Amino acid sequence: MVALVDEGPAGDAFLAEVDEDGSRLGLSIAFDPMPGTTVRYHRADGPDELCRNRVWLREVAVVGDPAYPDAYLYARGSLGSLATASK
Repeated sequence: MVALVDEGPAGDAFLAEVDEDGSRLGLSIAFDPMPGTTVRYHRADGPDELCRNRVWLREVAVVGDPAYPDAYLYARGSLGSLATASK
């Protein structure tokens, strides 16, 4: 997936916070599960787990403080060349 960063103050501020190699970016994903595609796993040692096999993706956002510690992505390659190519 390729994401475009708006030109202007907000985009410049975002790119200023990211290392040249892409760094580790906090991620937030909003989705709606598709009916009949969720599996519930009952665990004796803790809370049940839900596995979403299919979802409708609503929104993806880069955030400073993700809701879950492992919710992040890595941008691969040089962000400088991506920013230049998208102008």
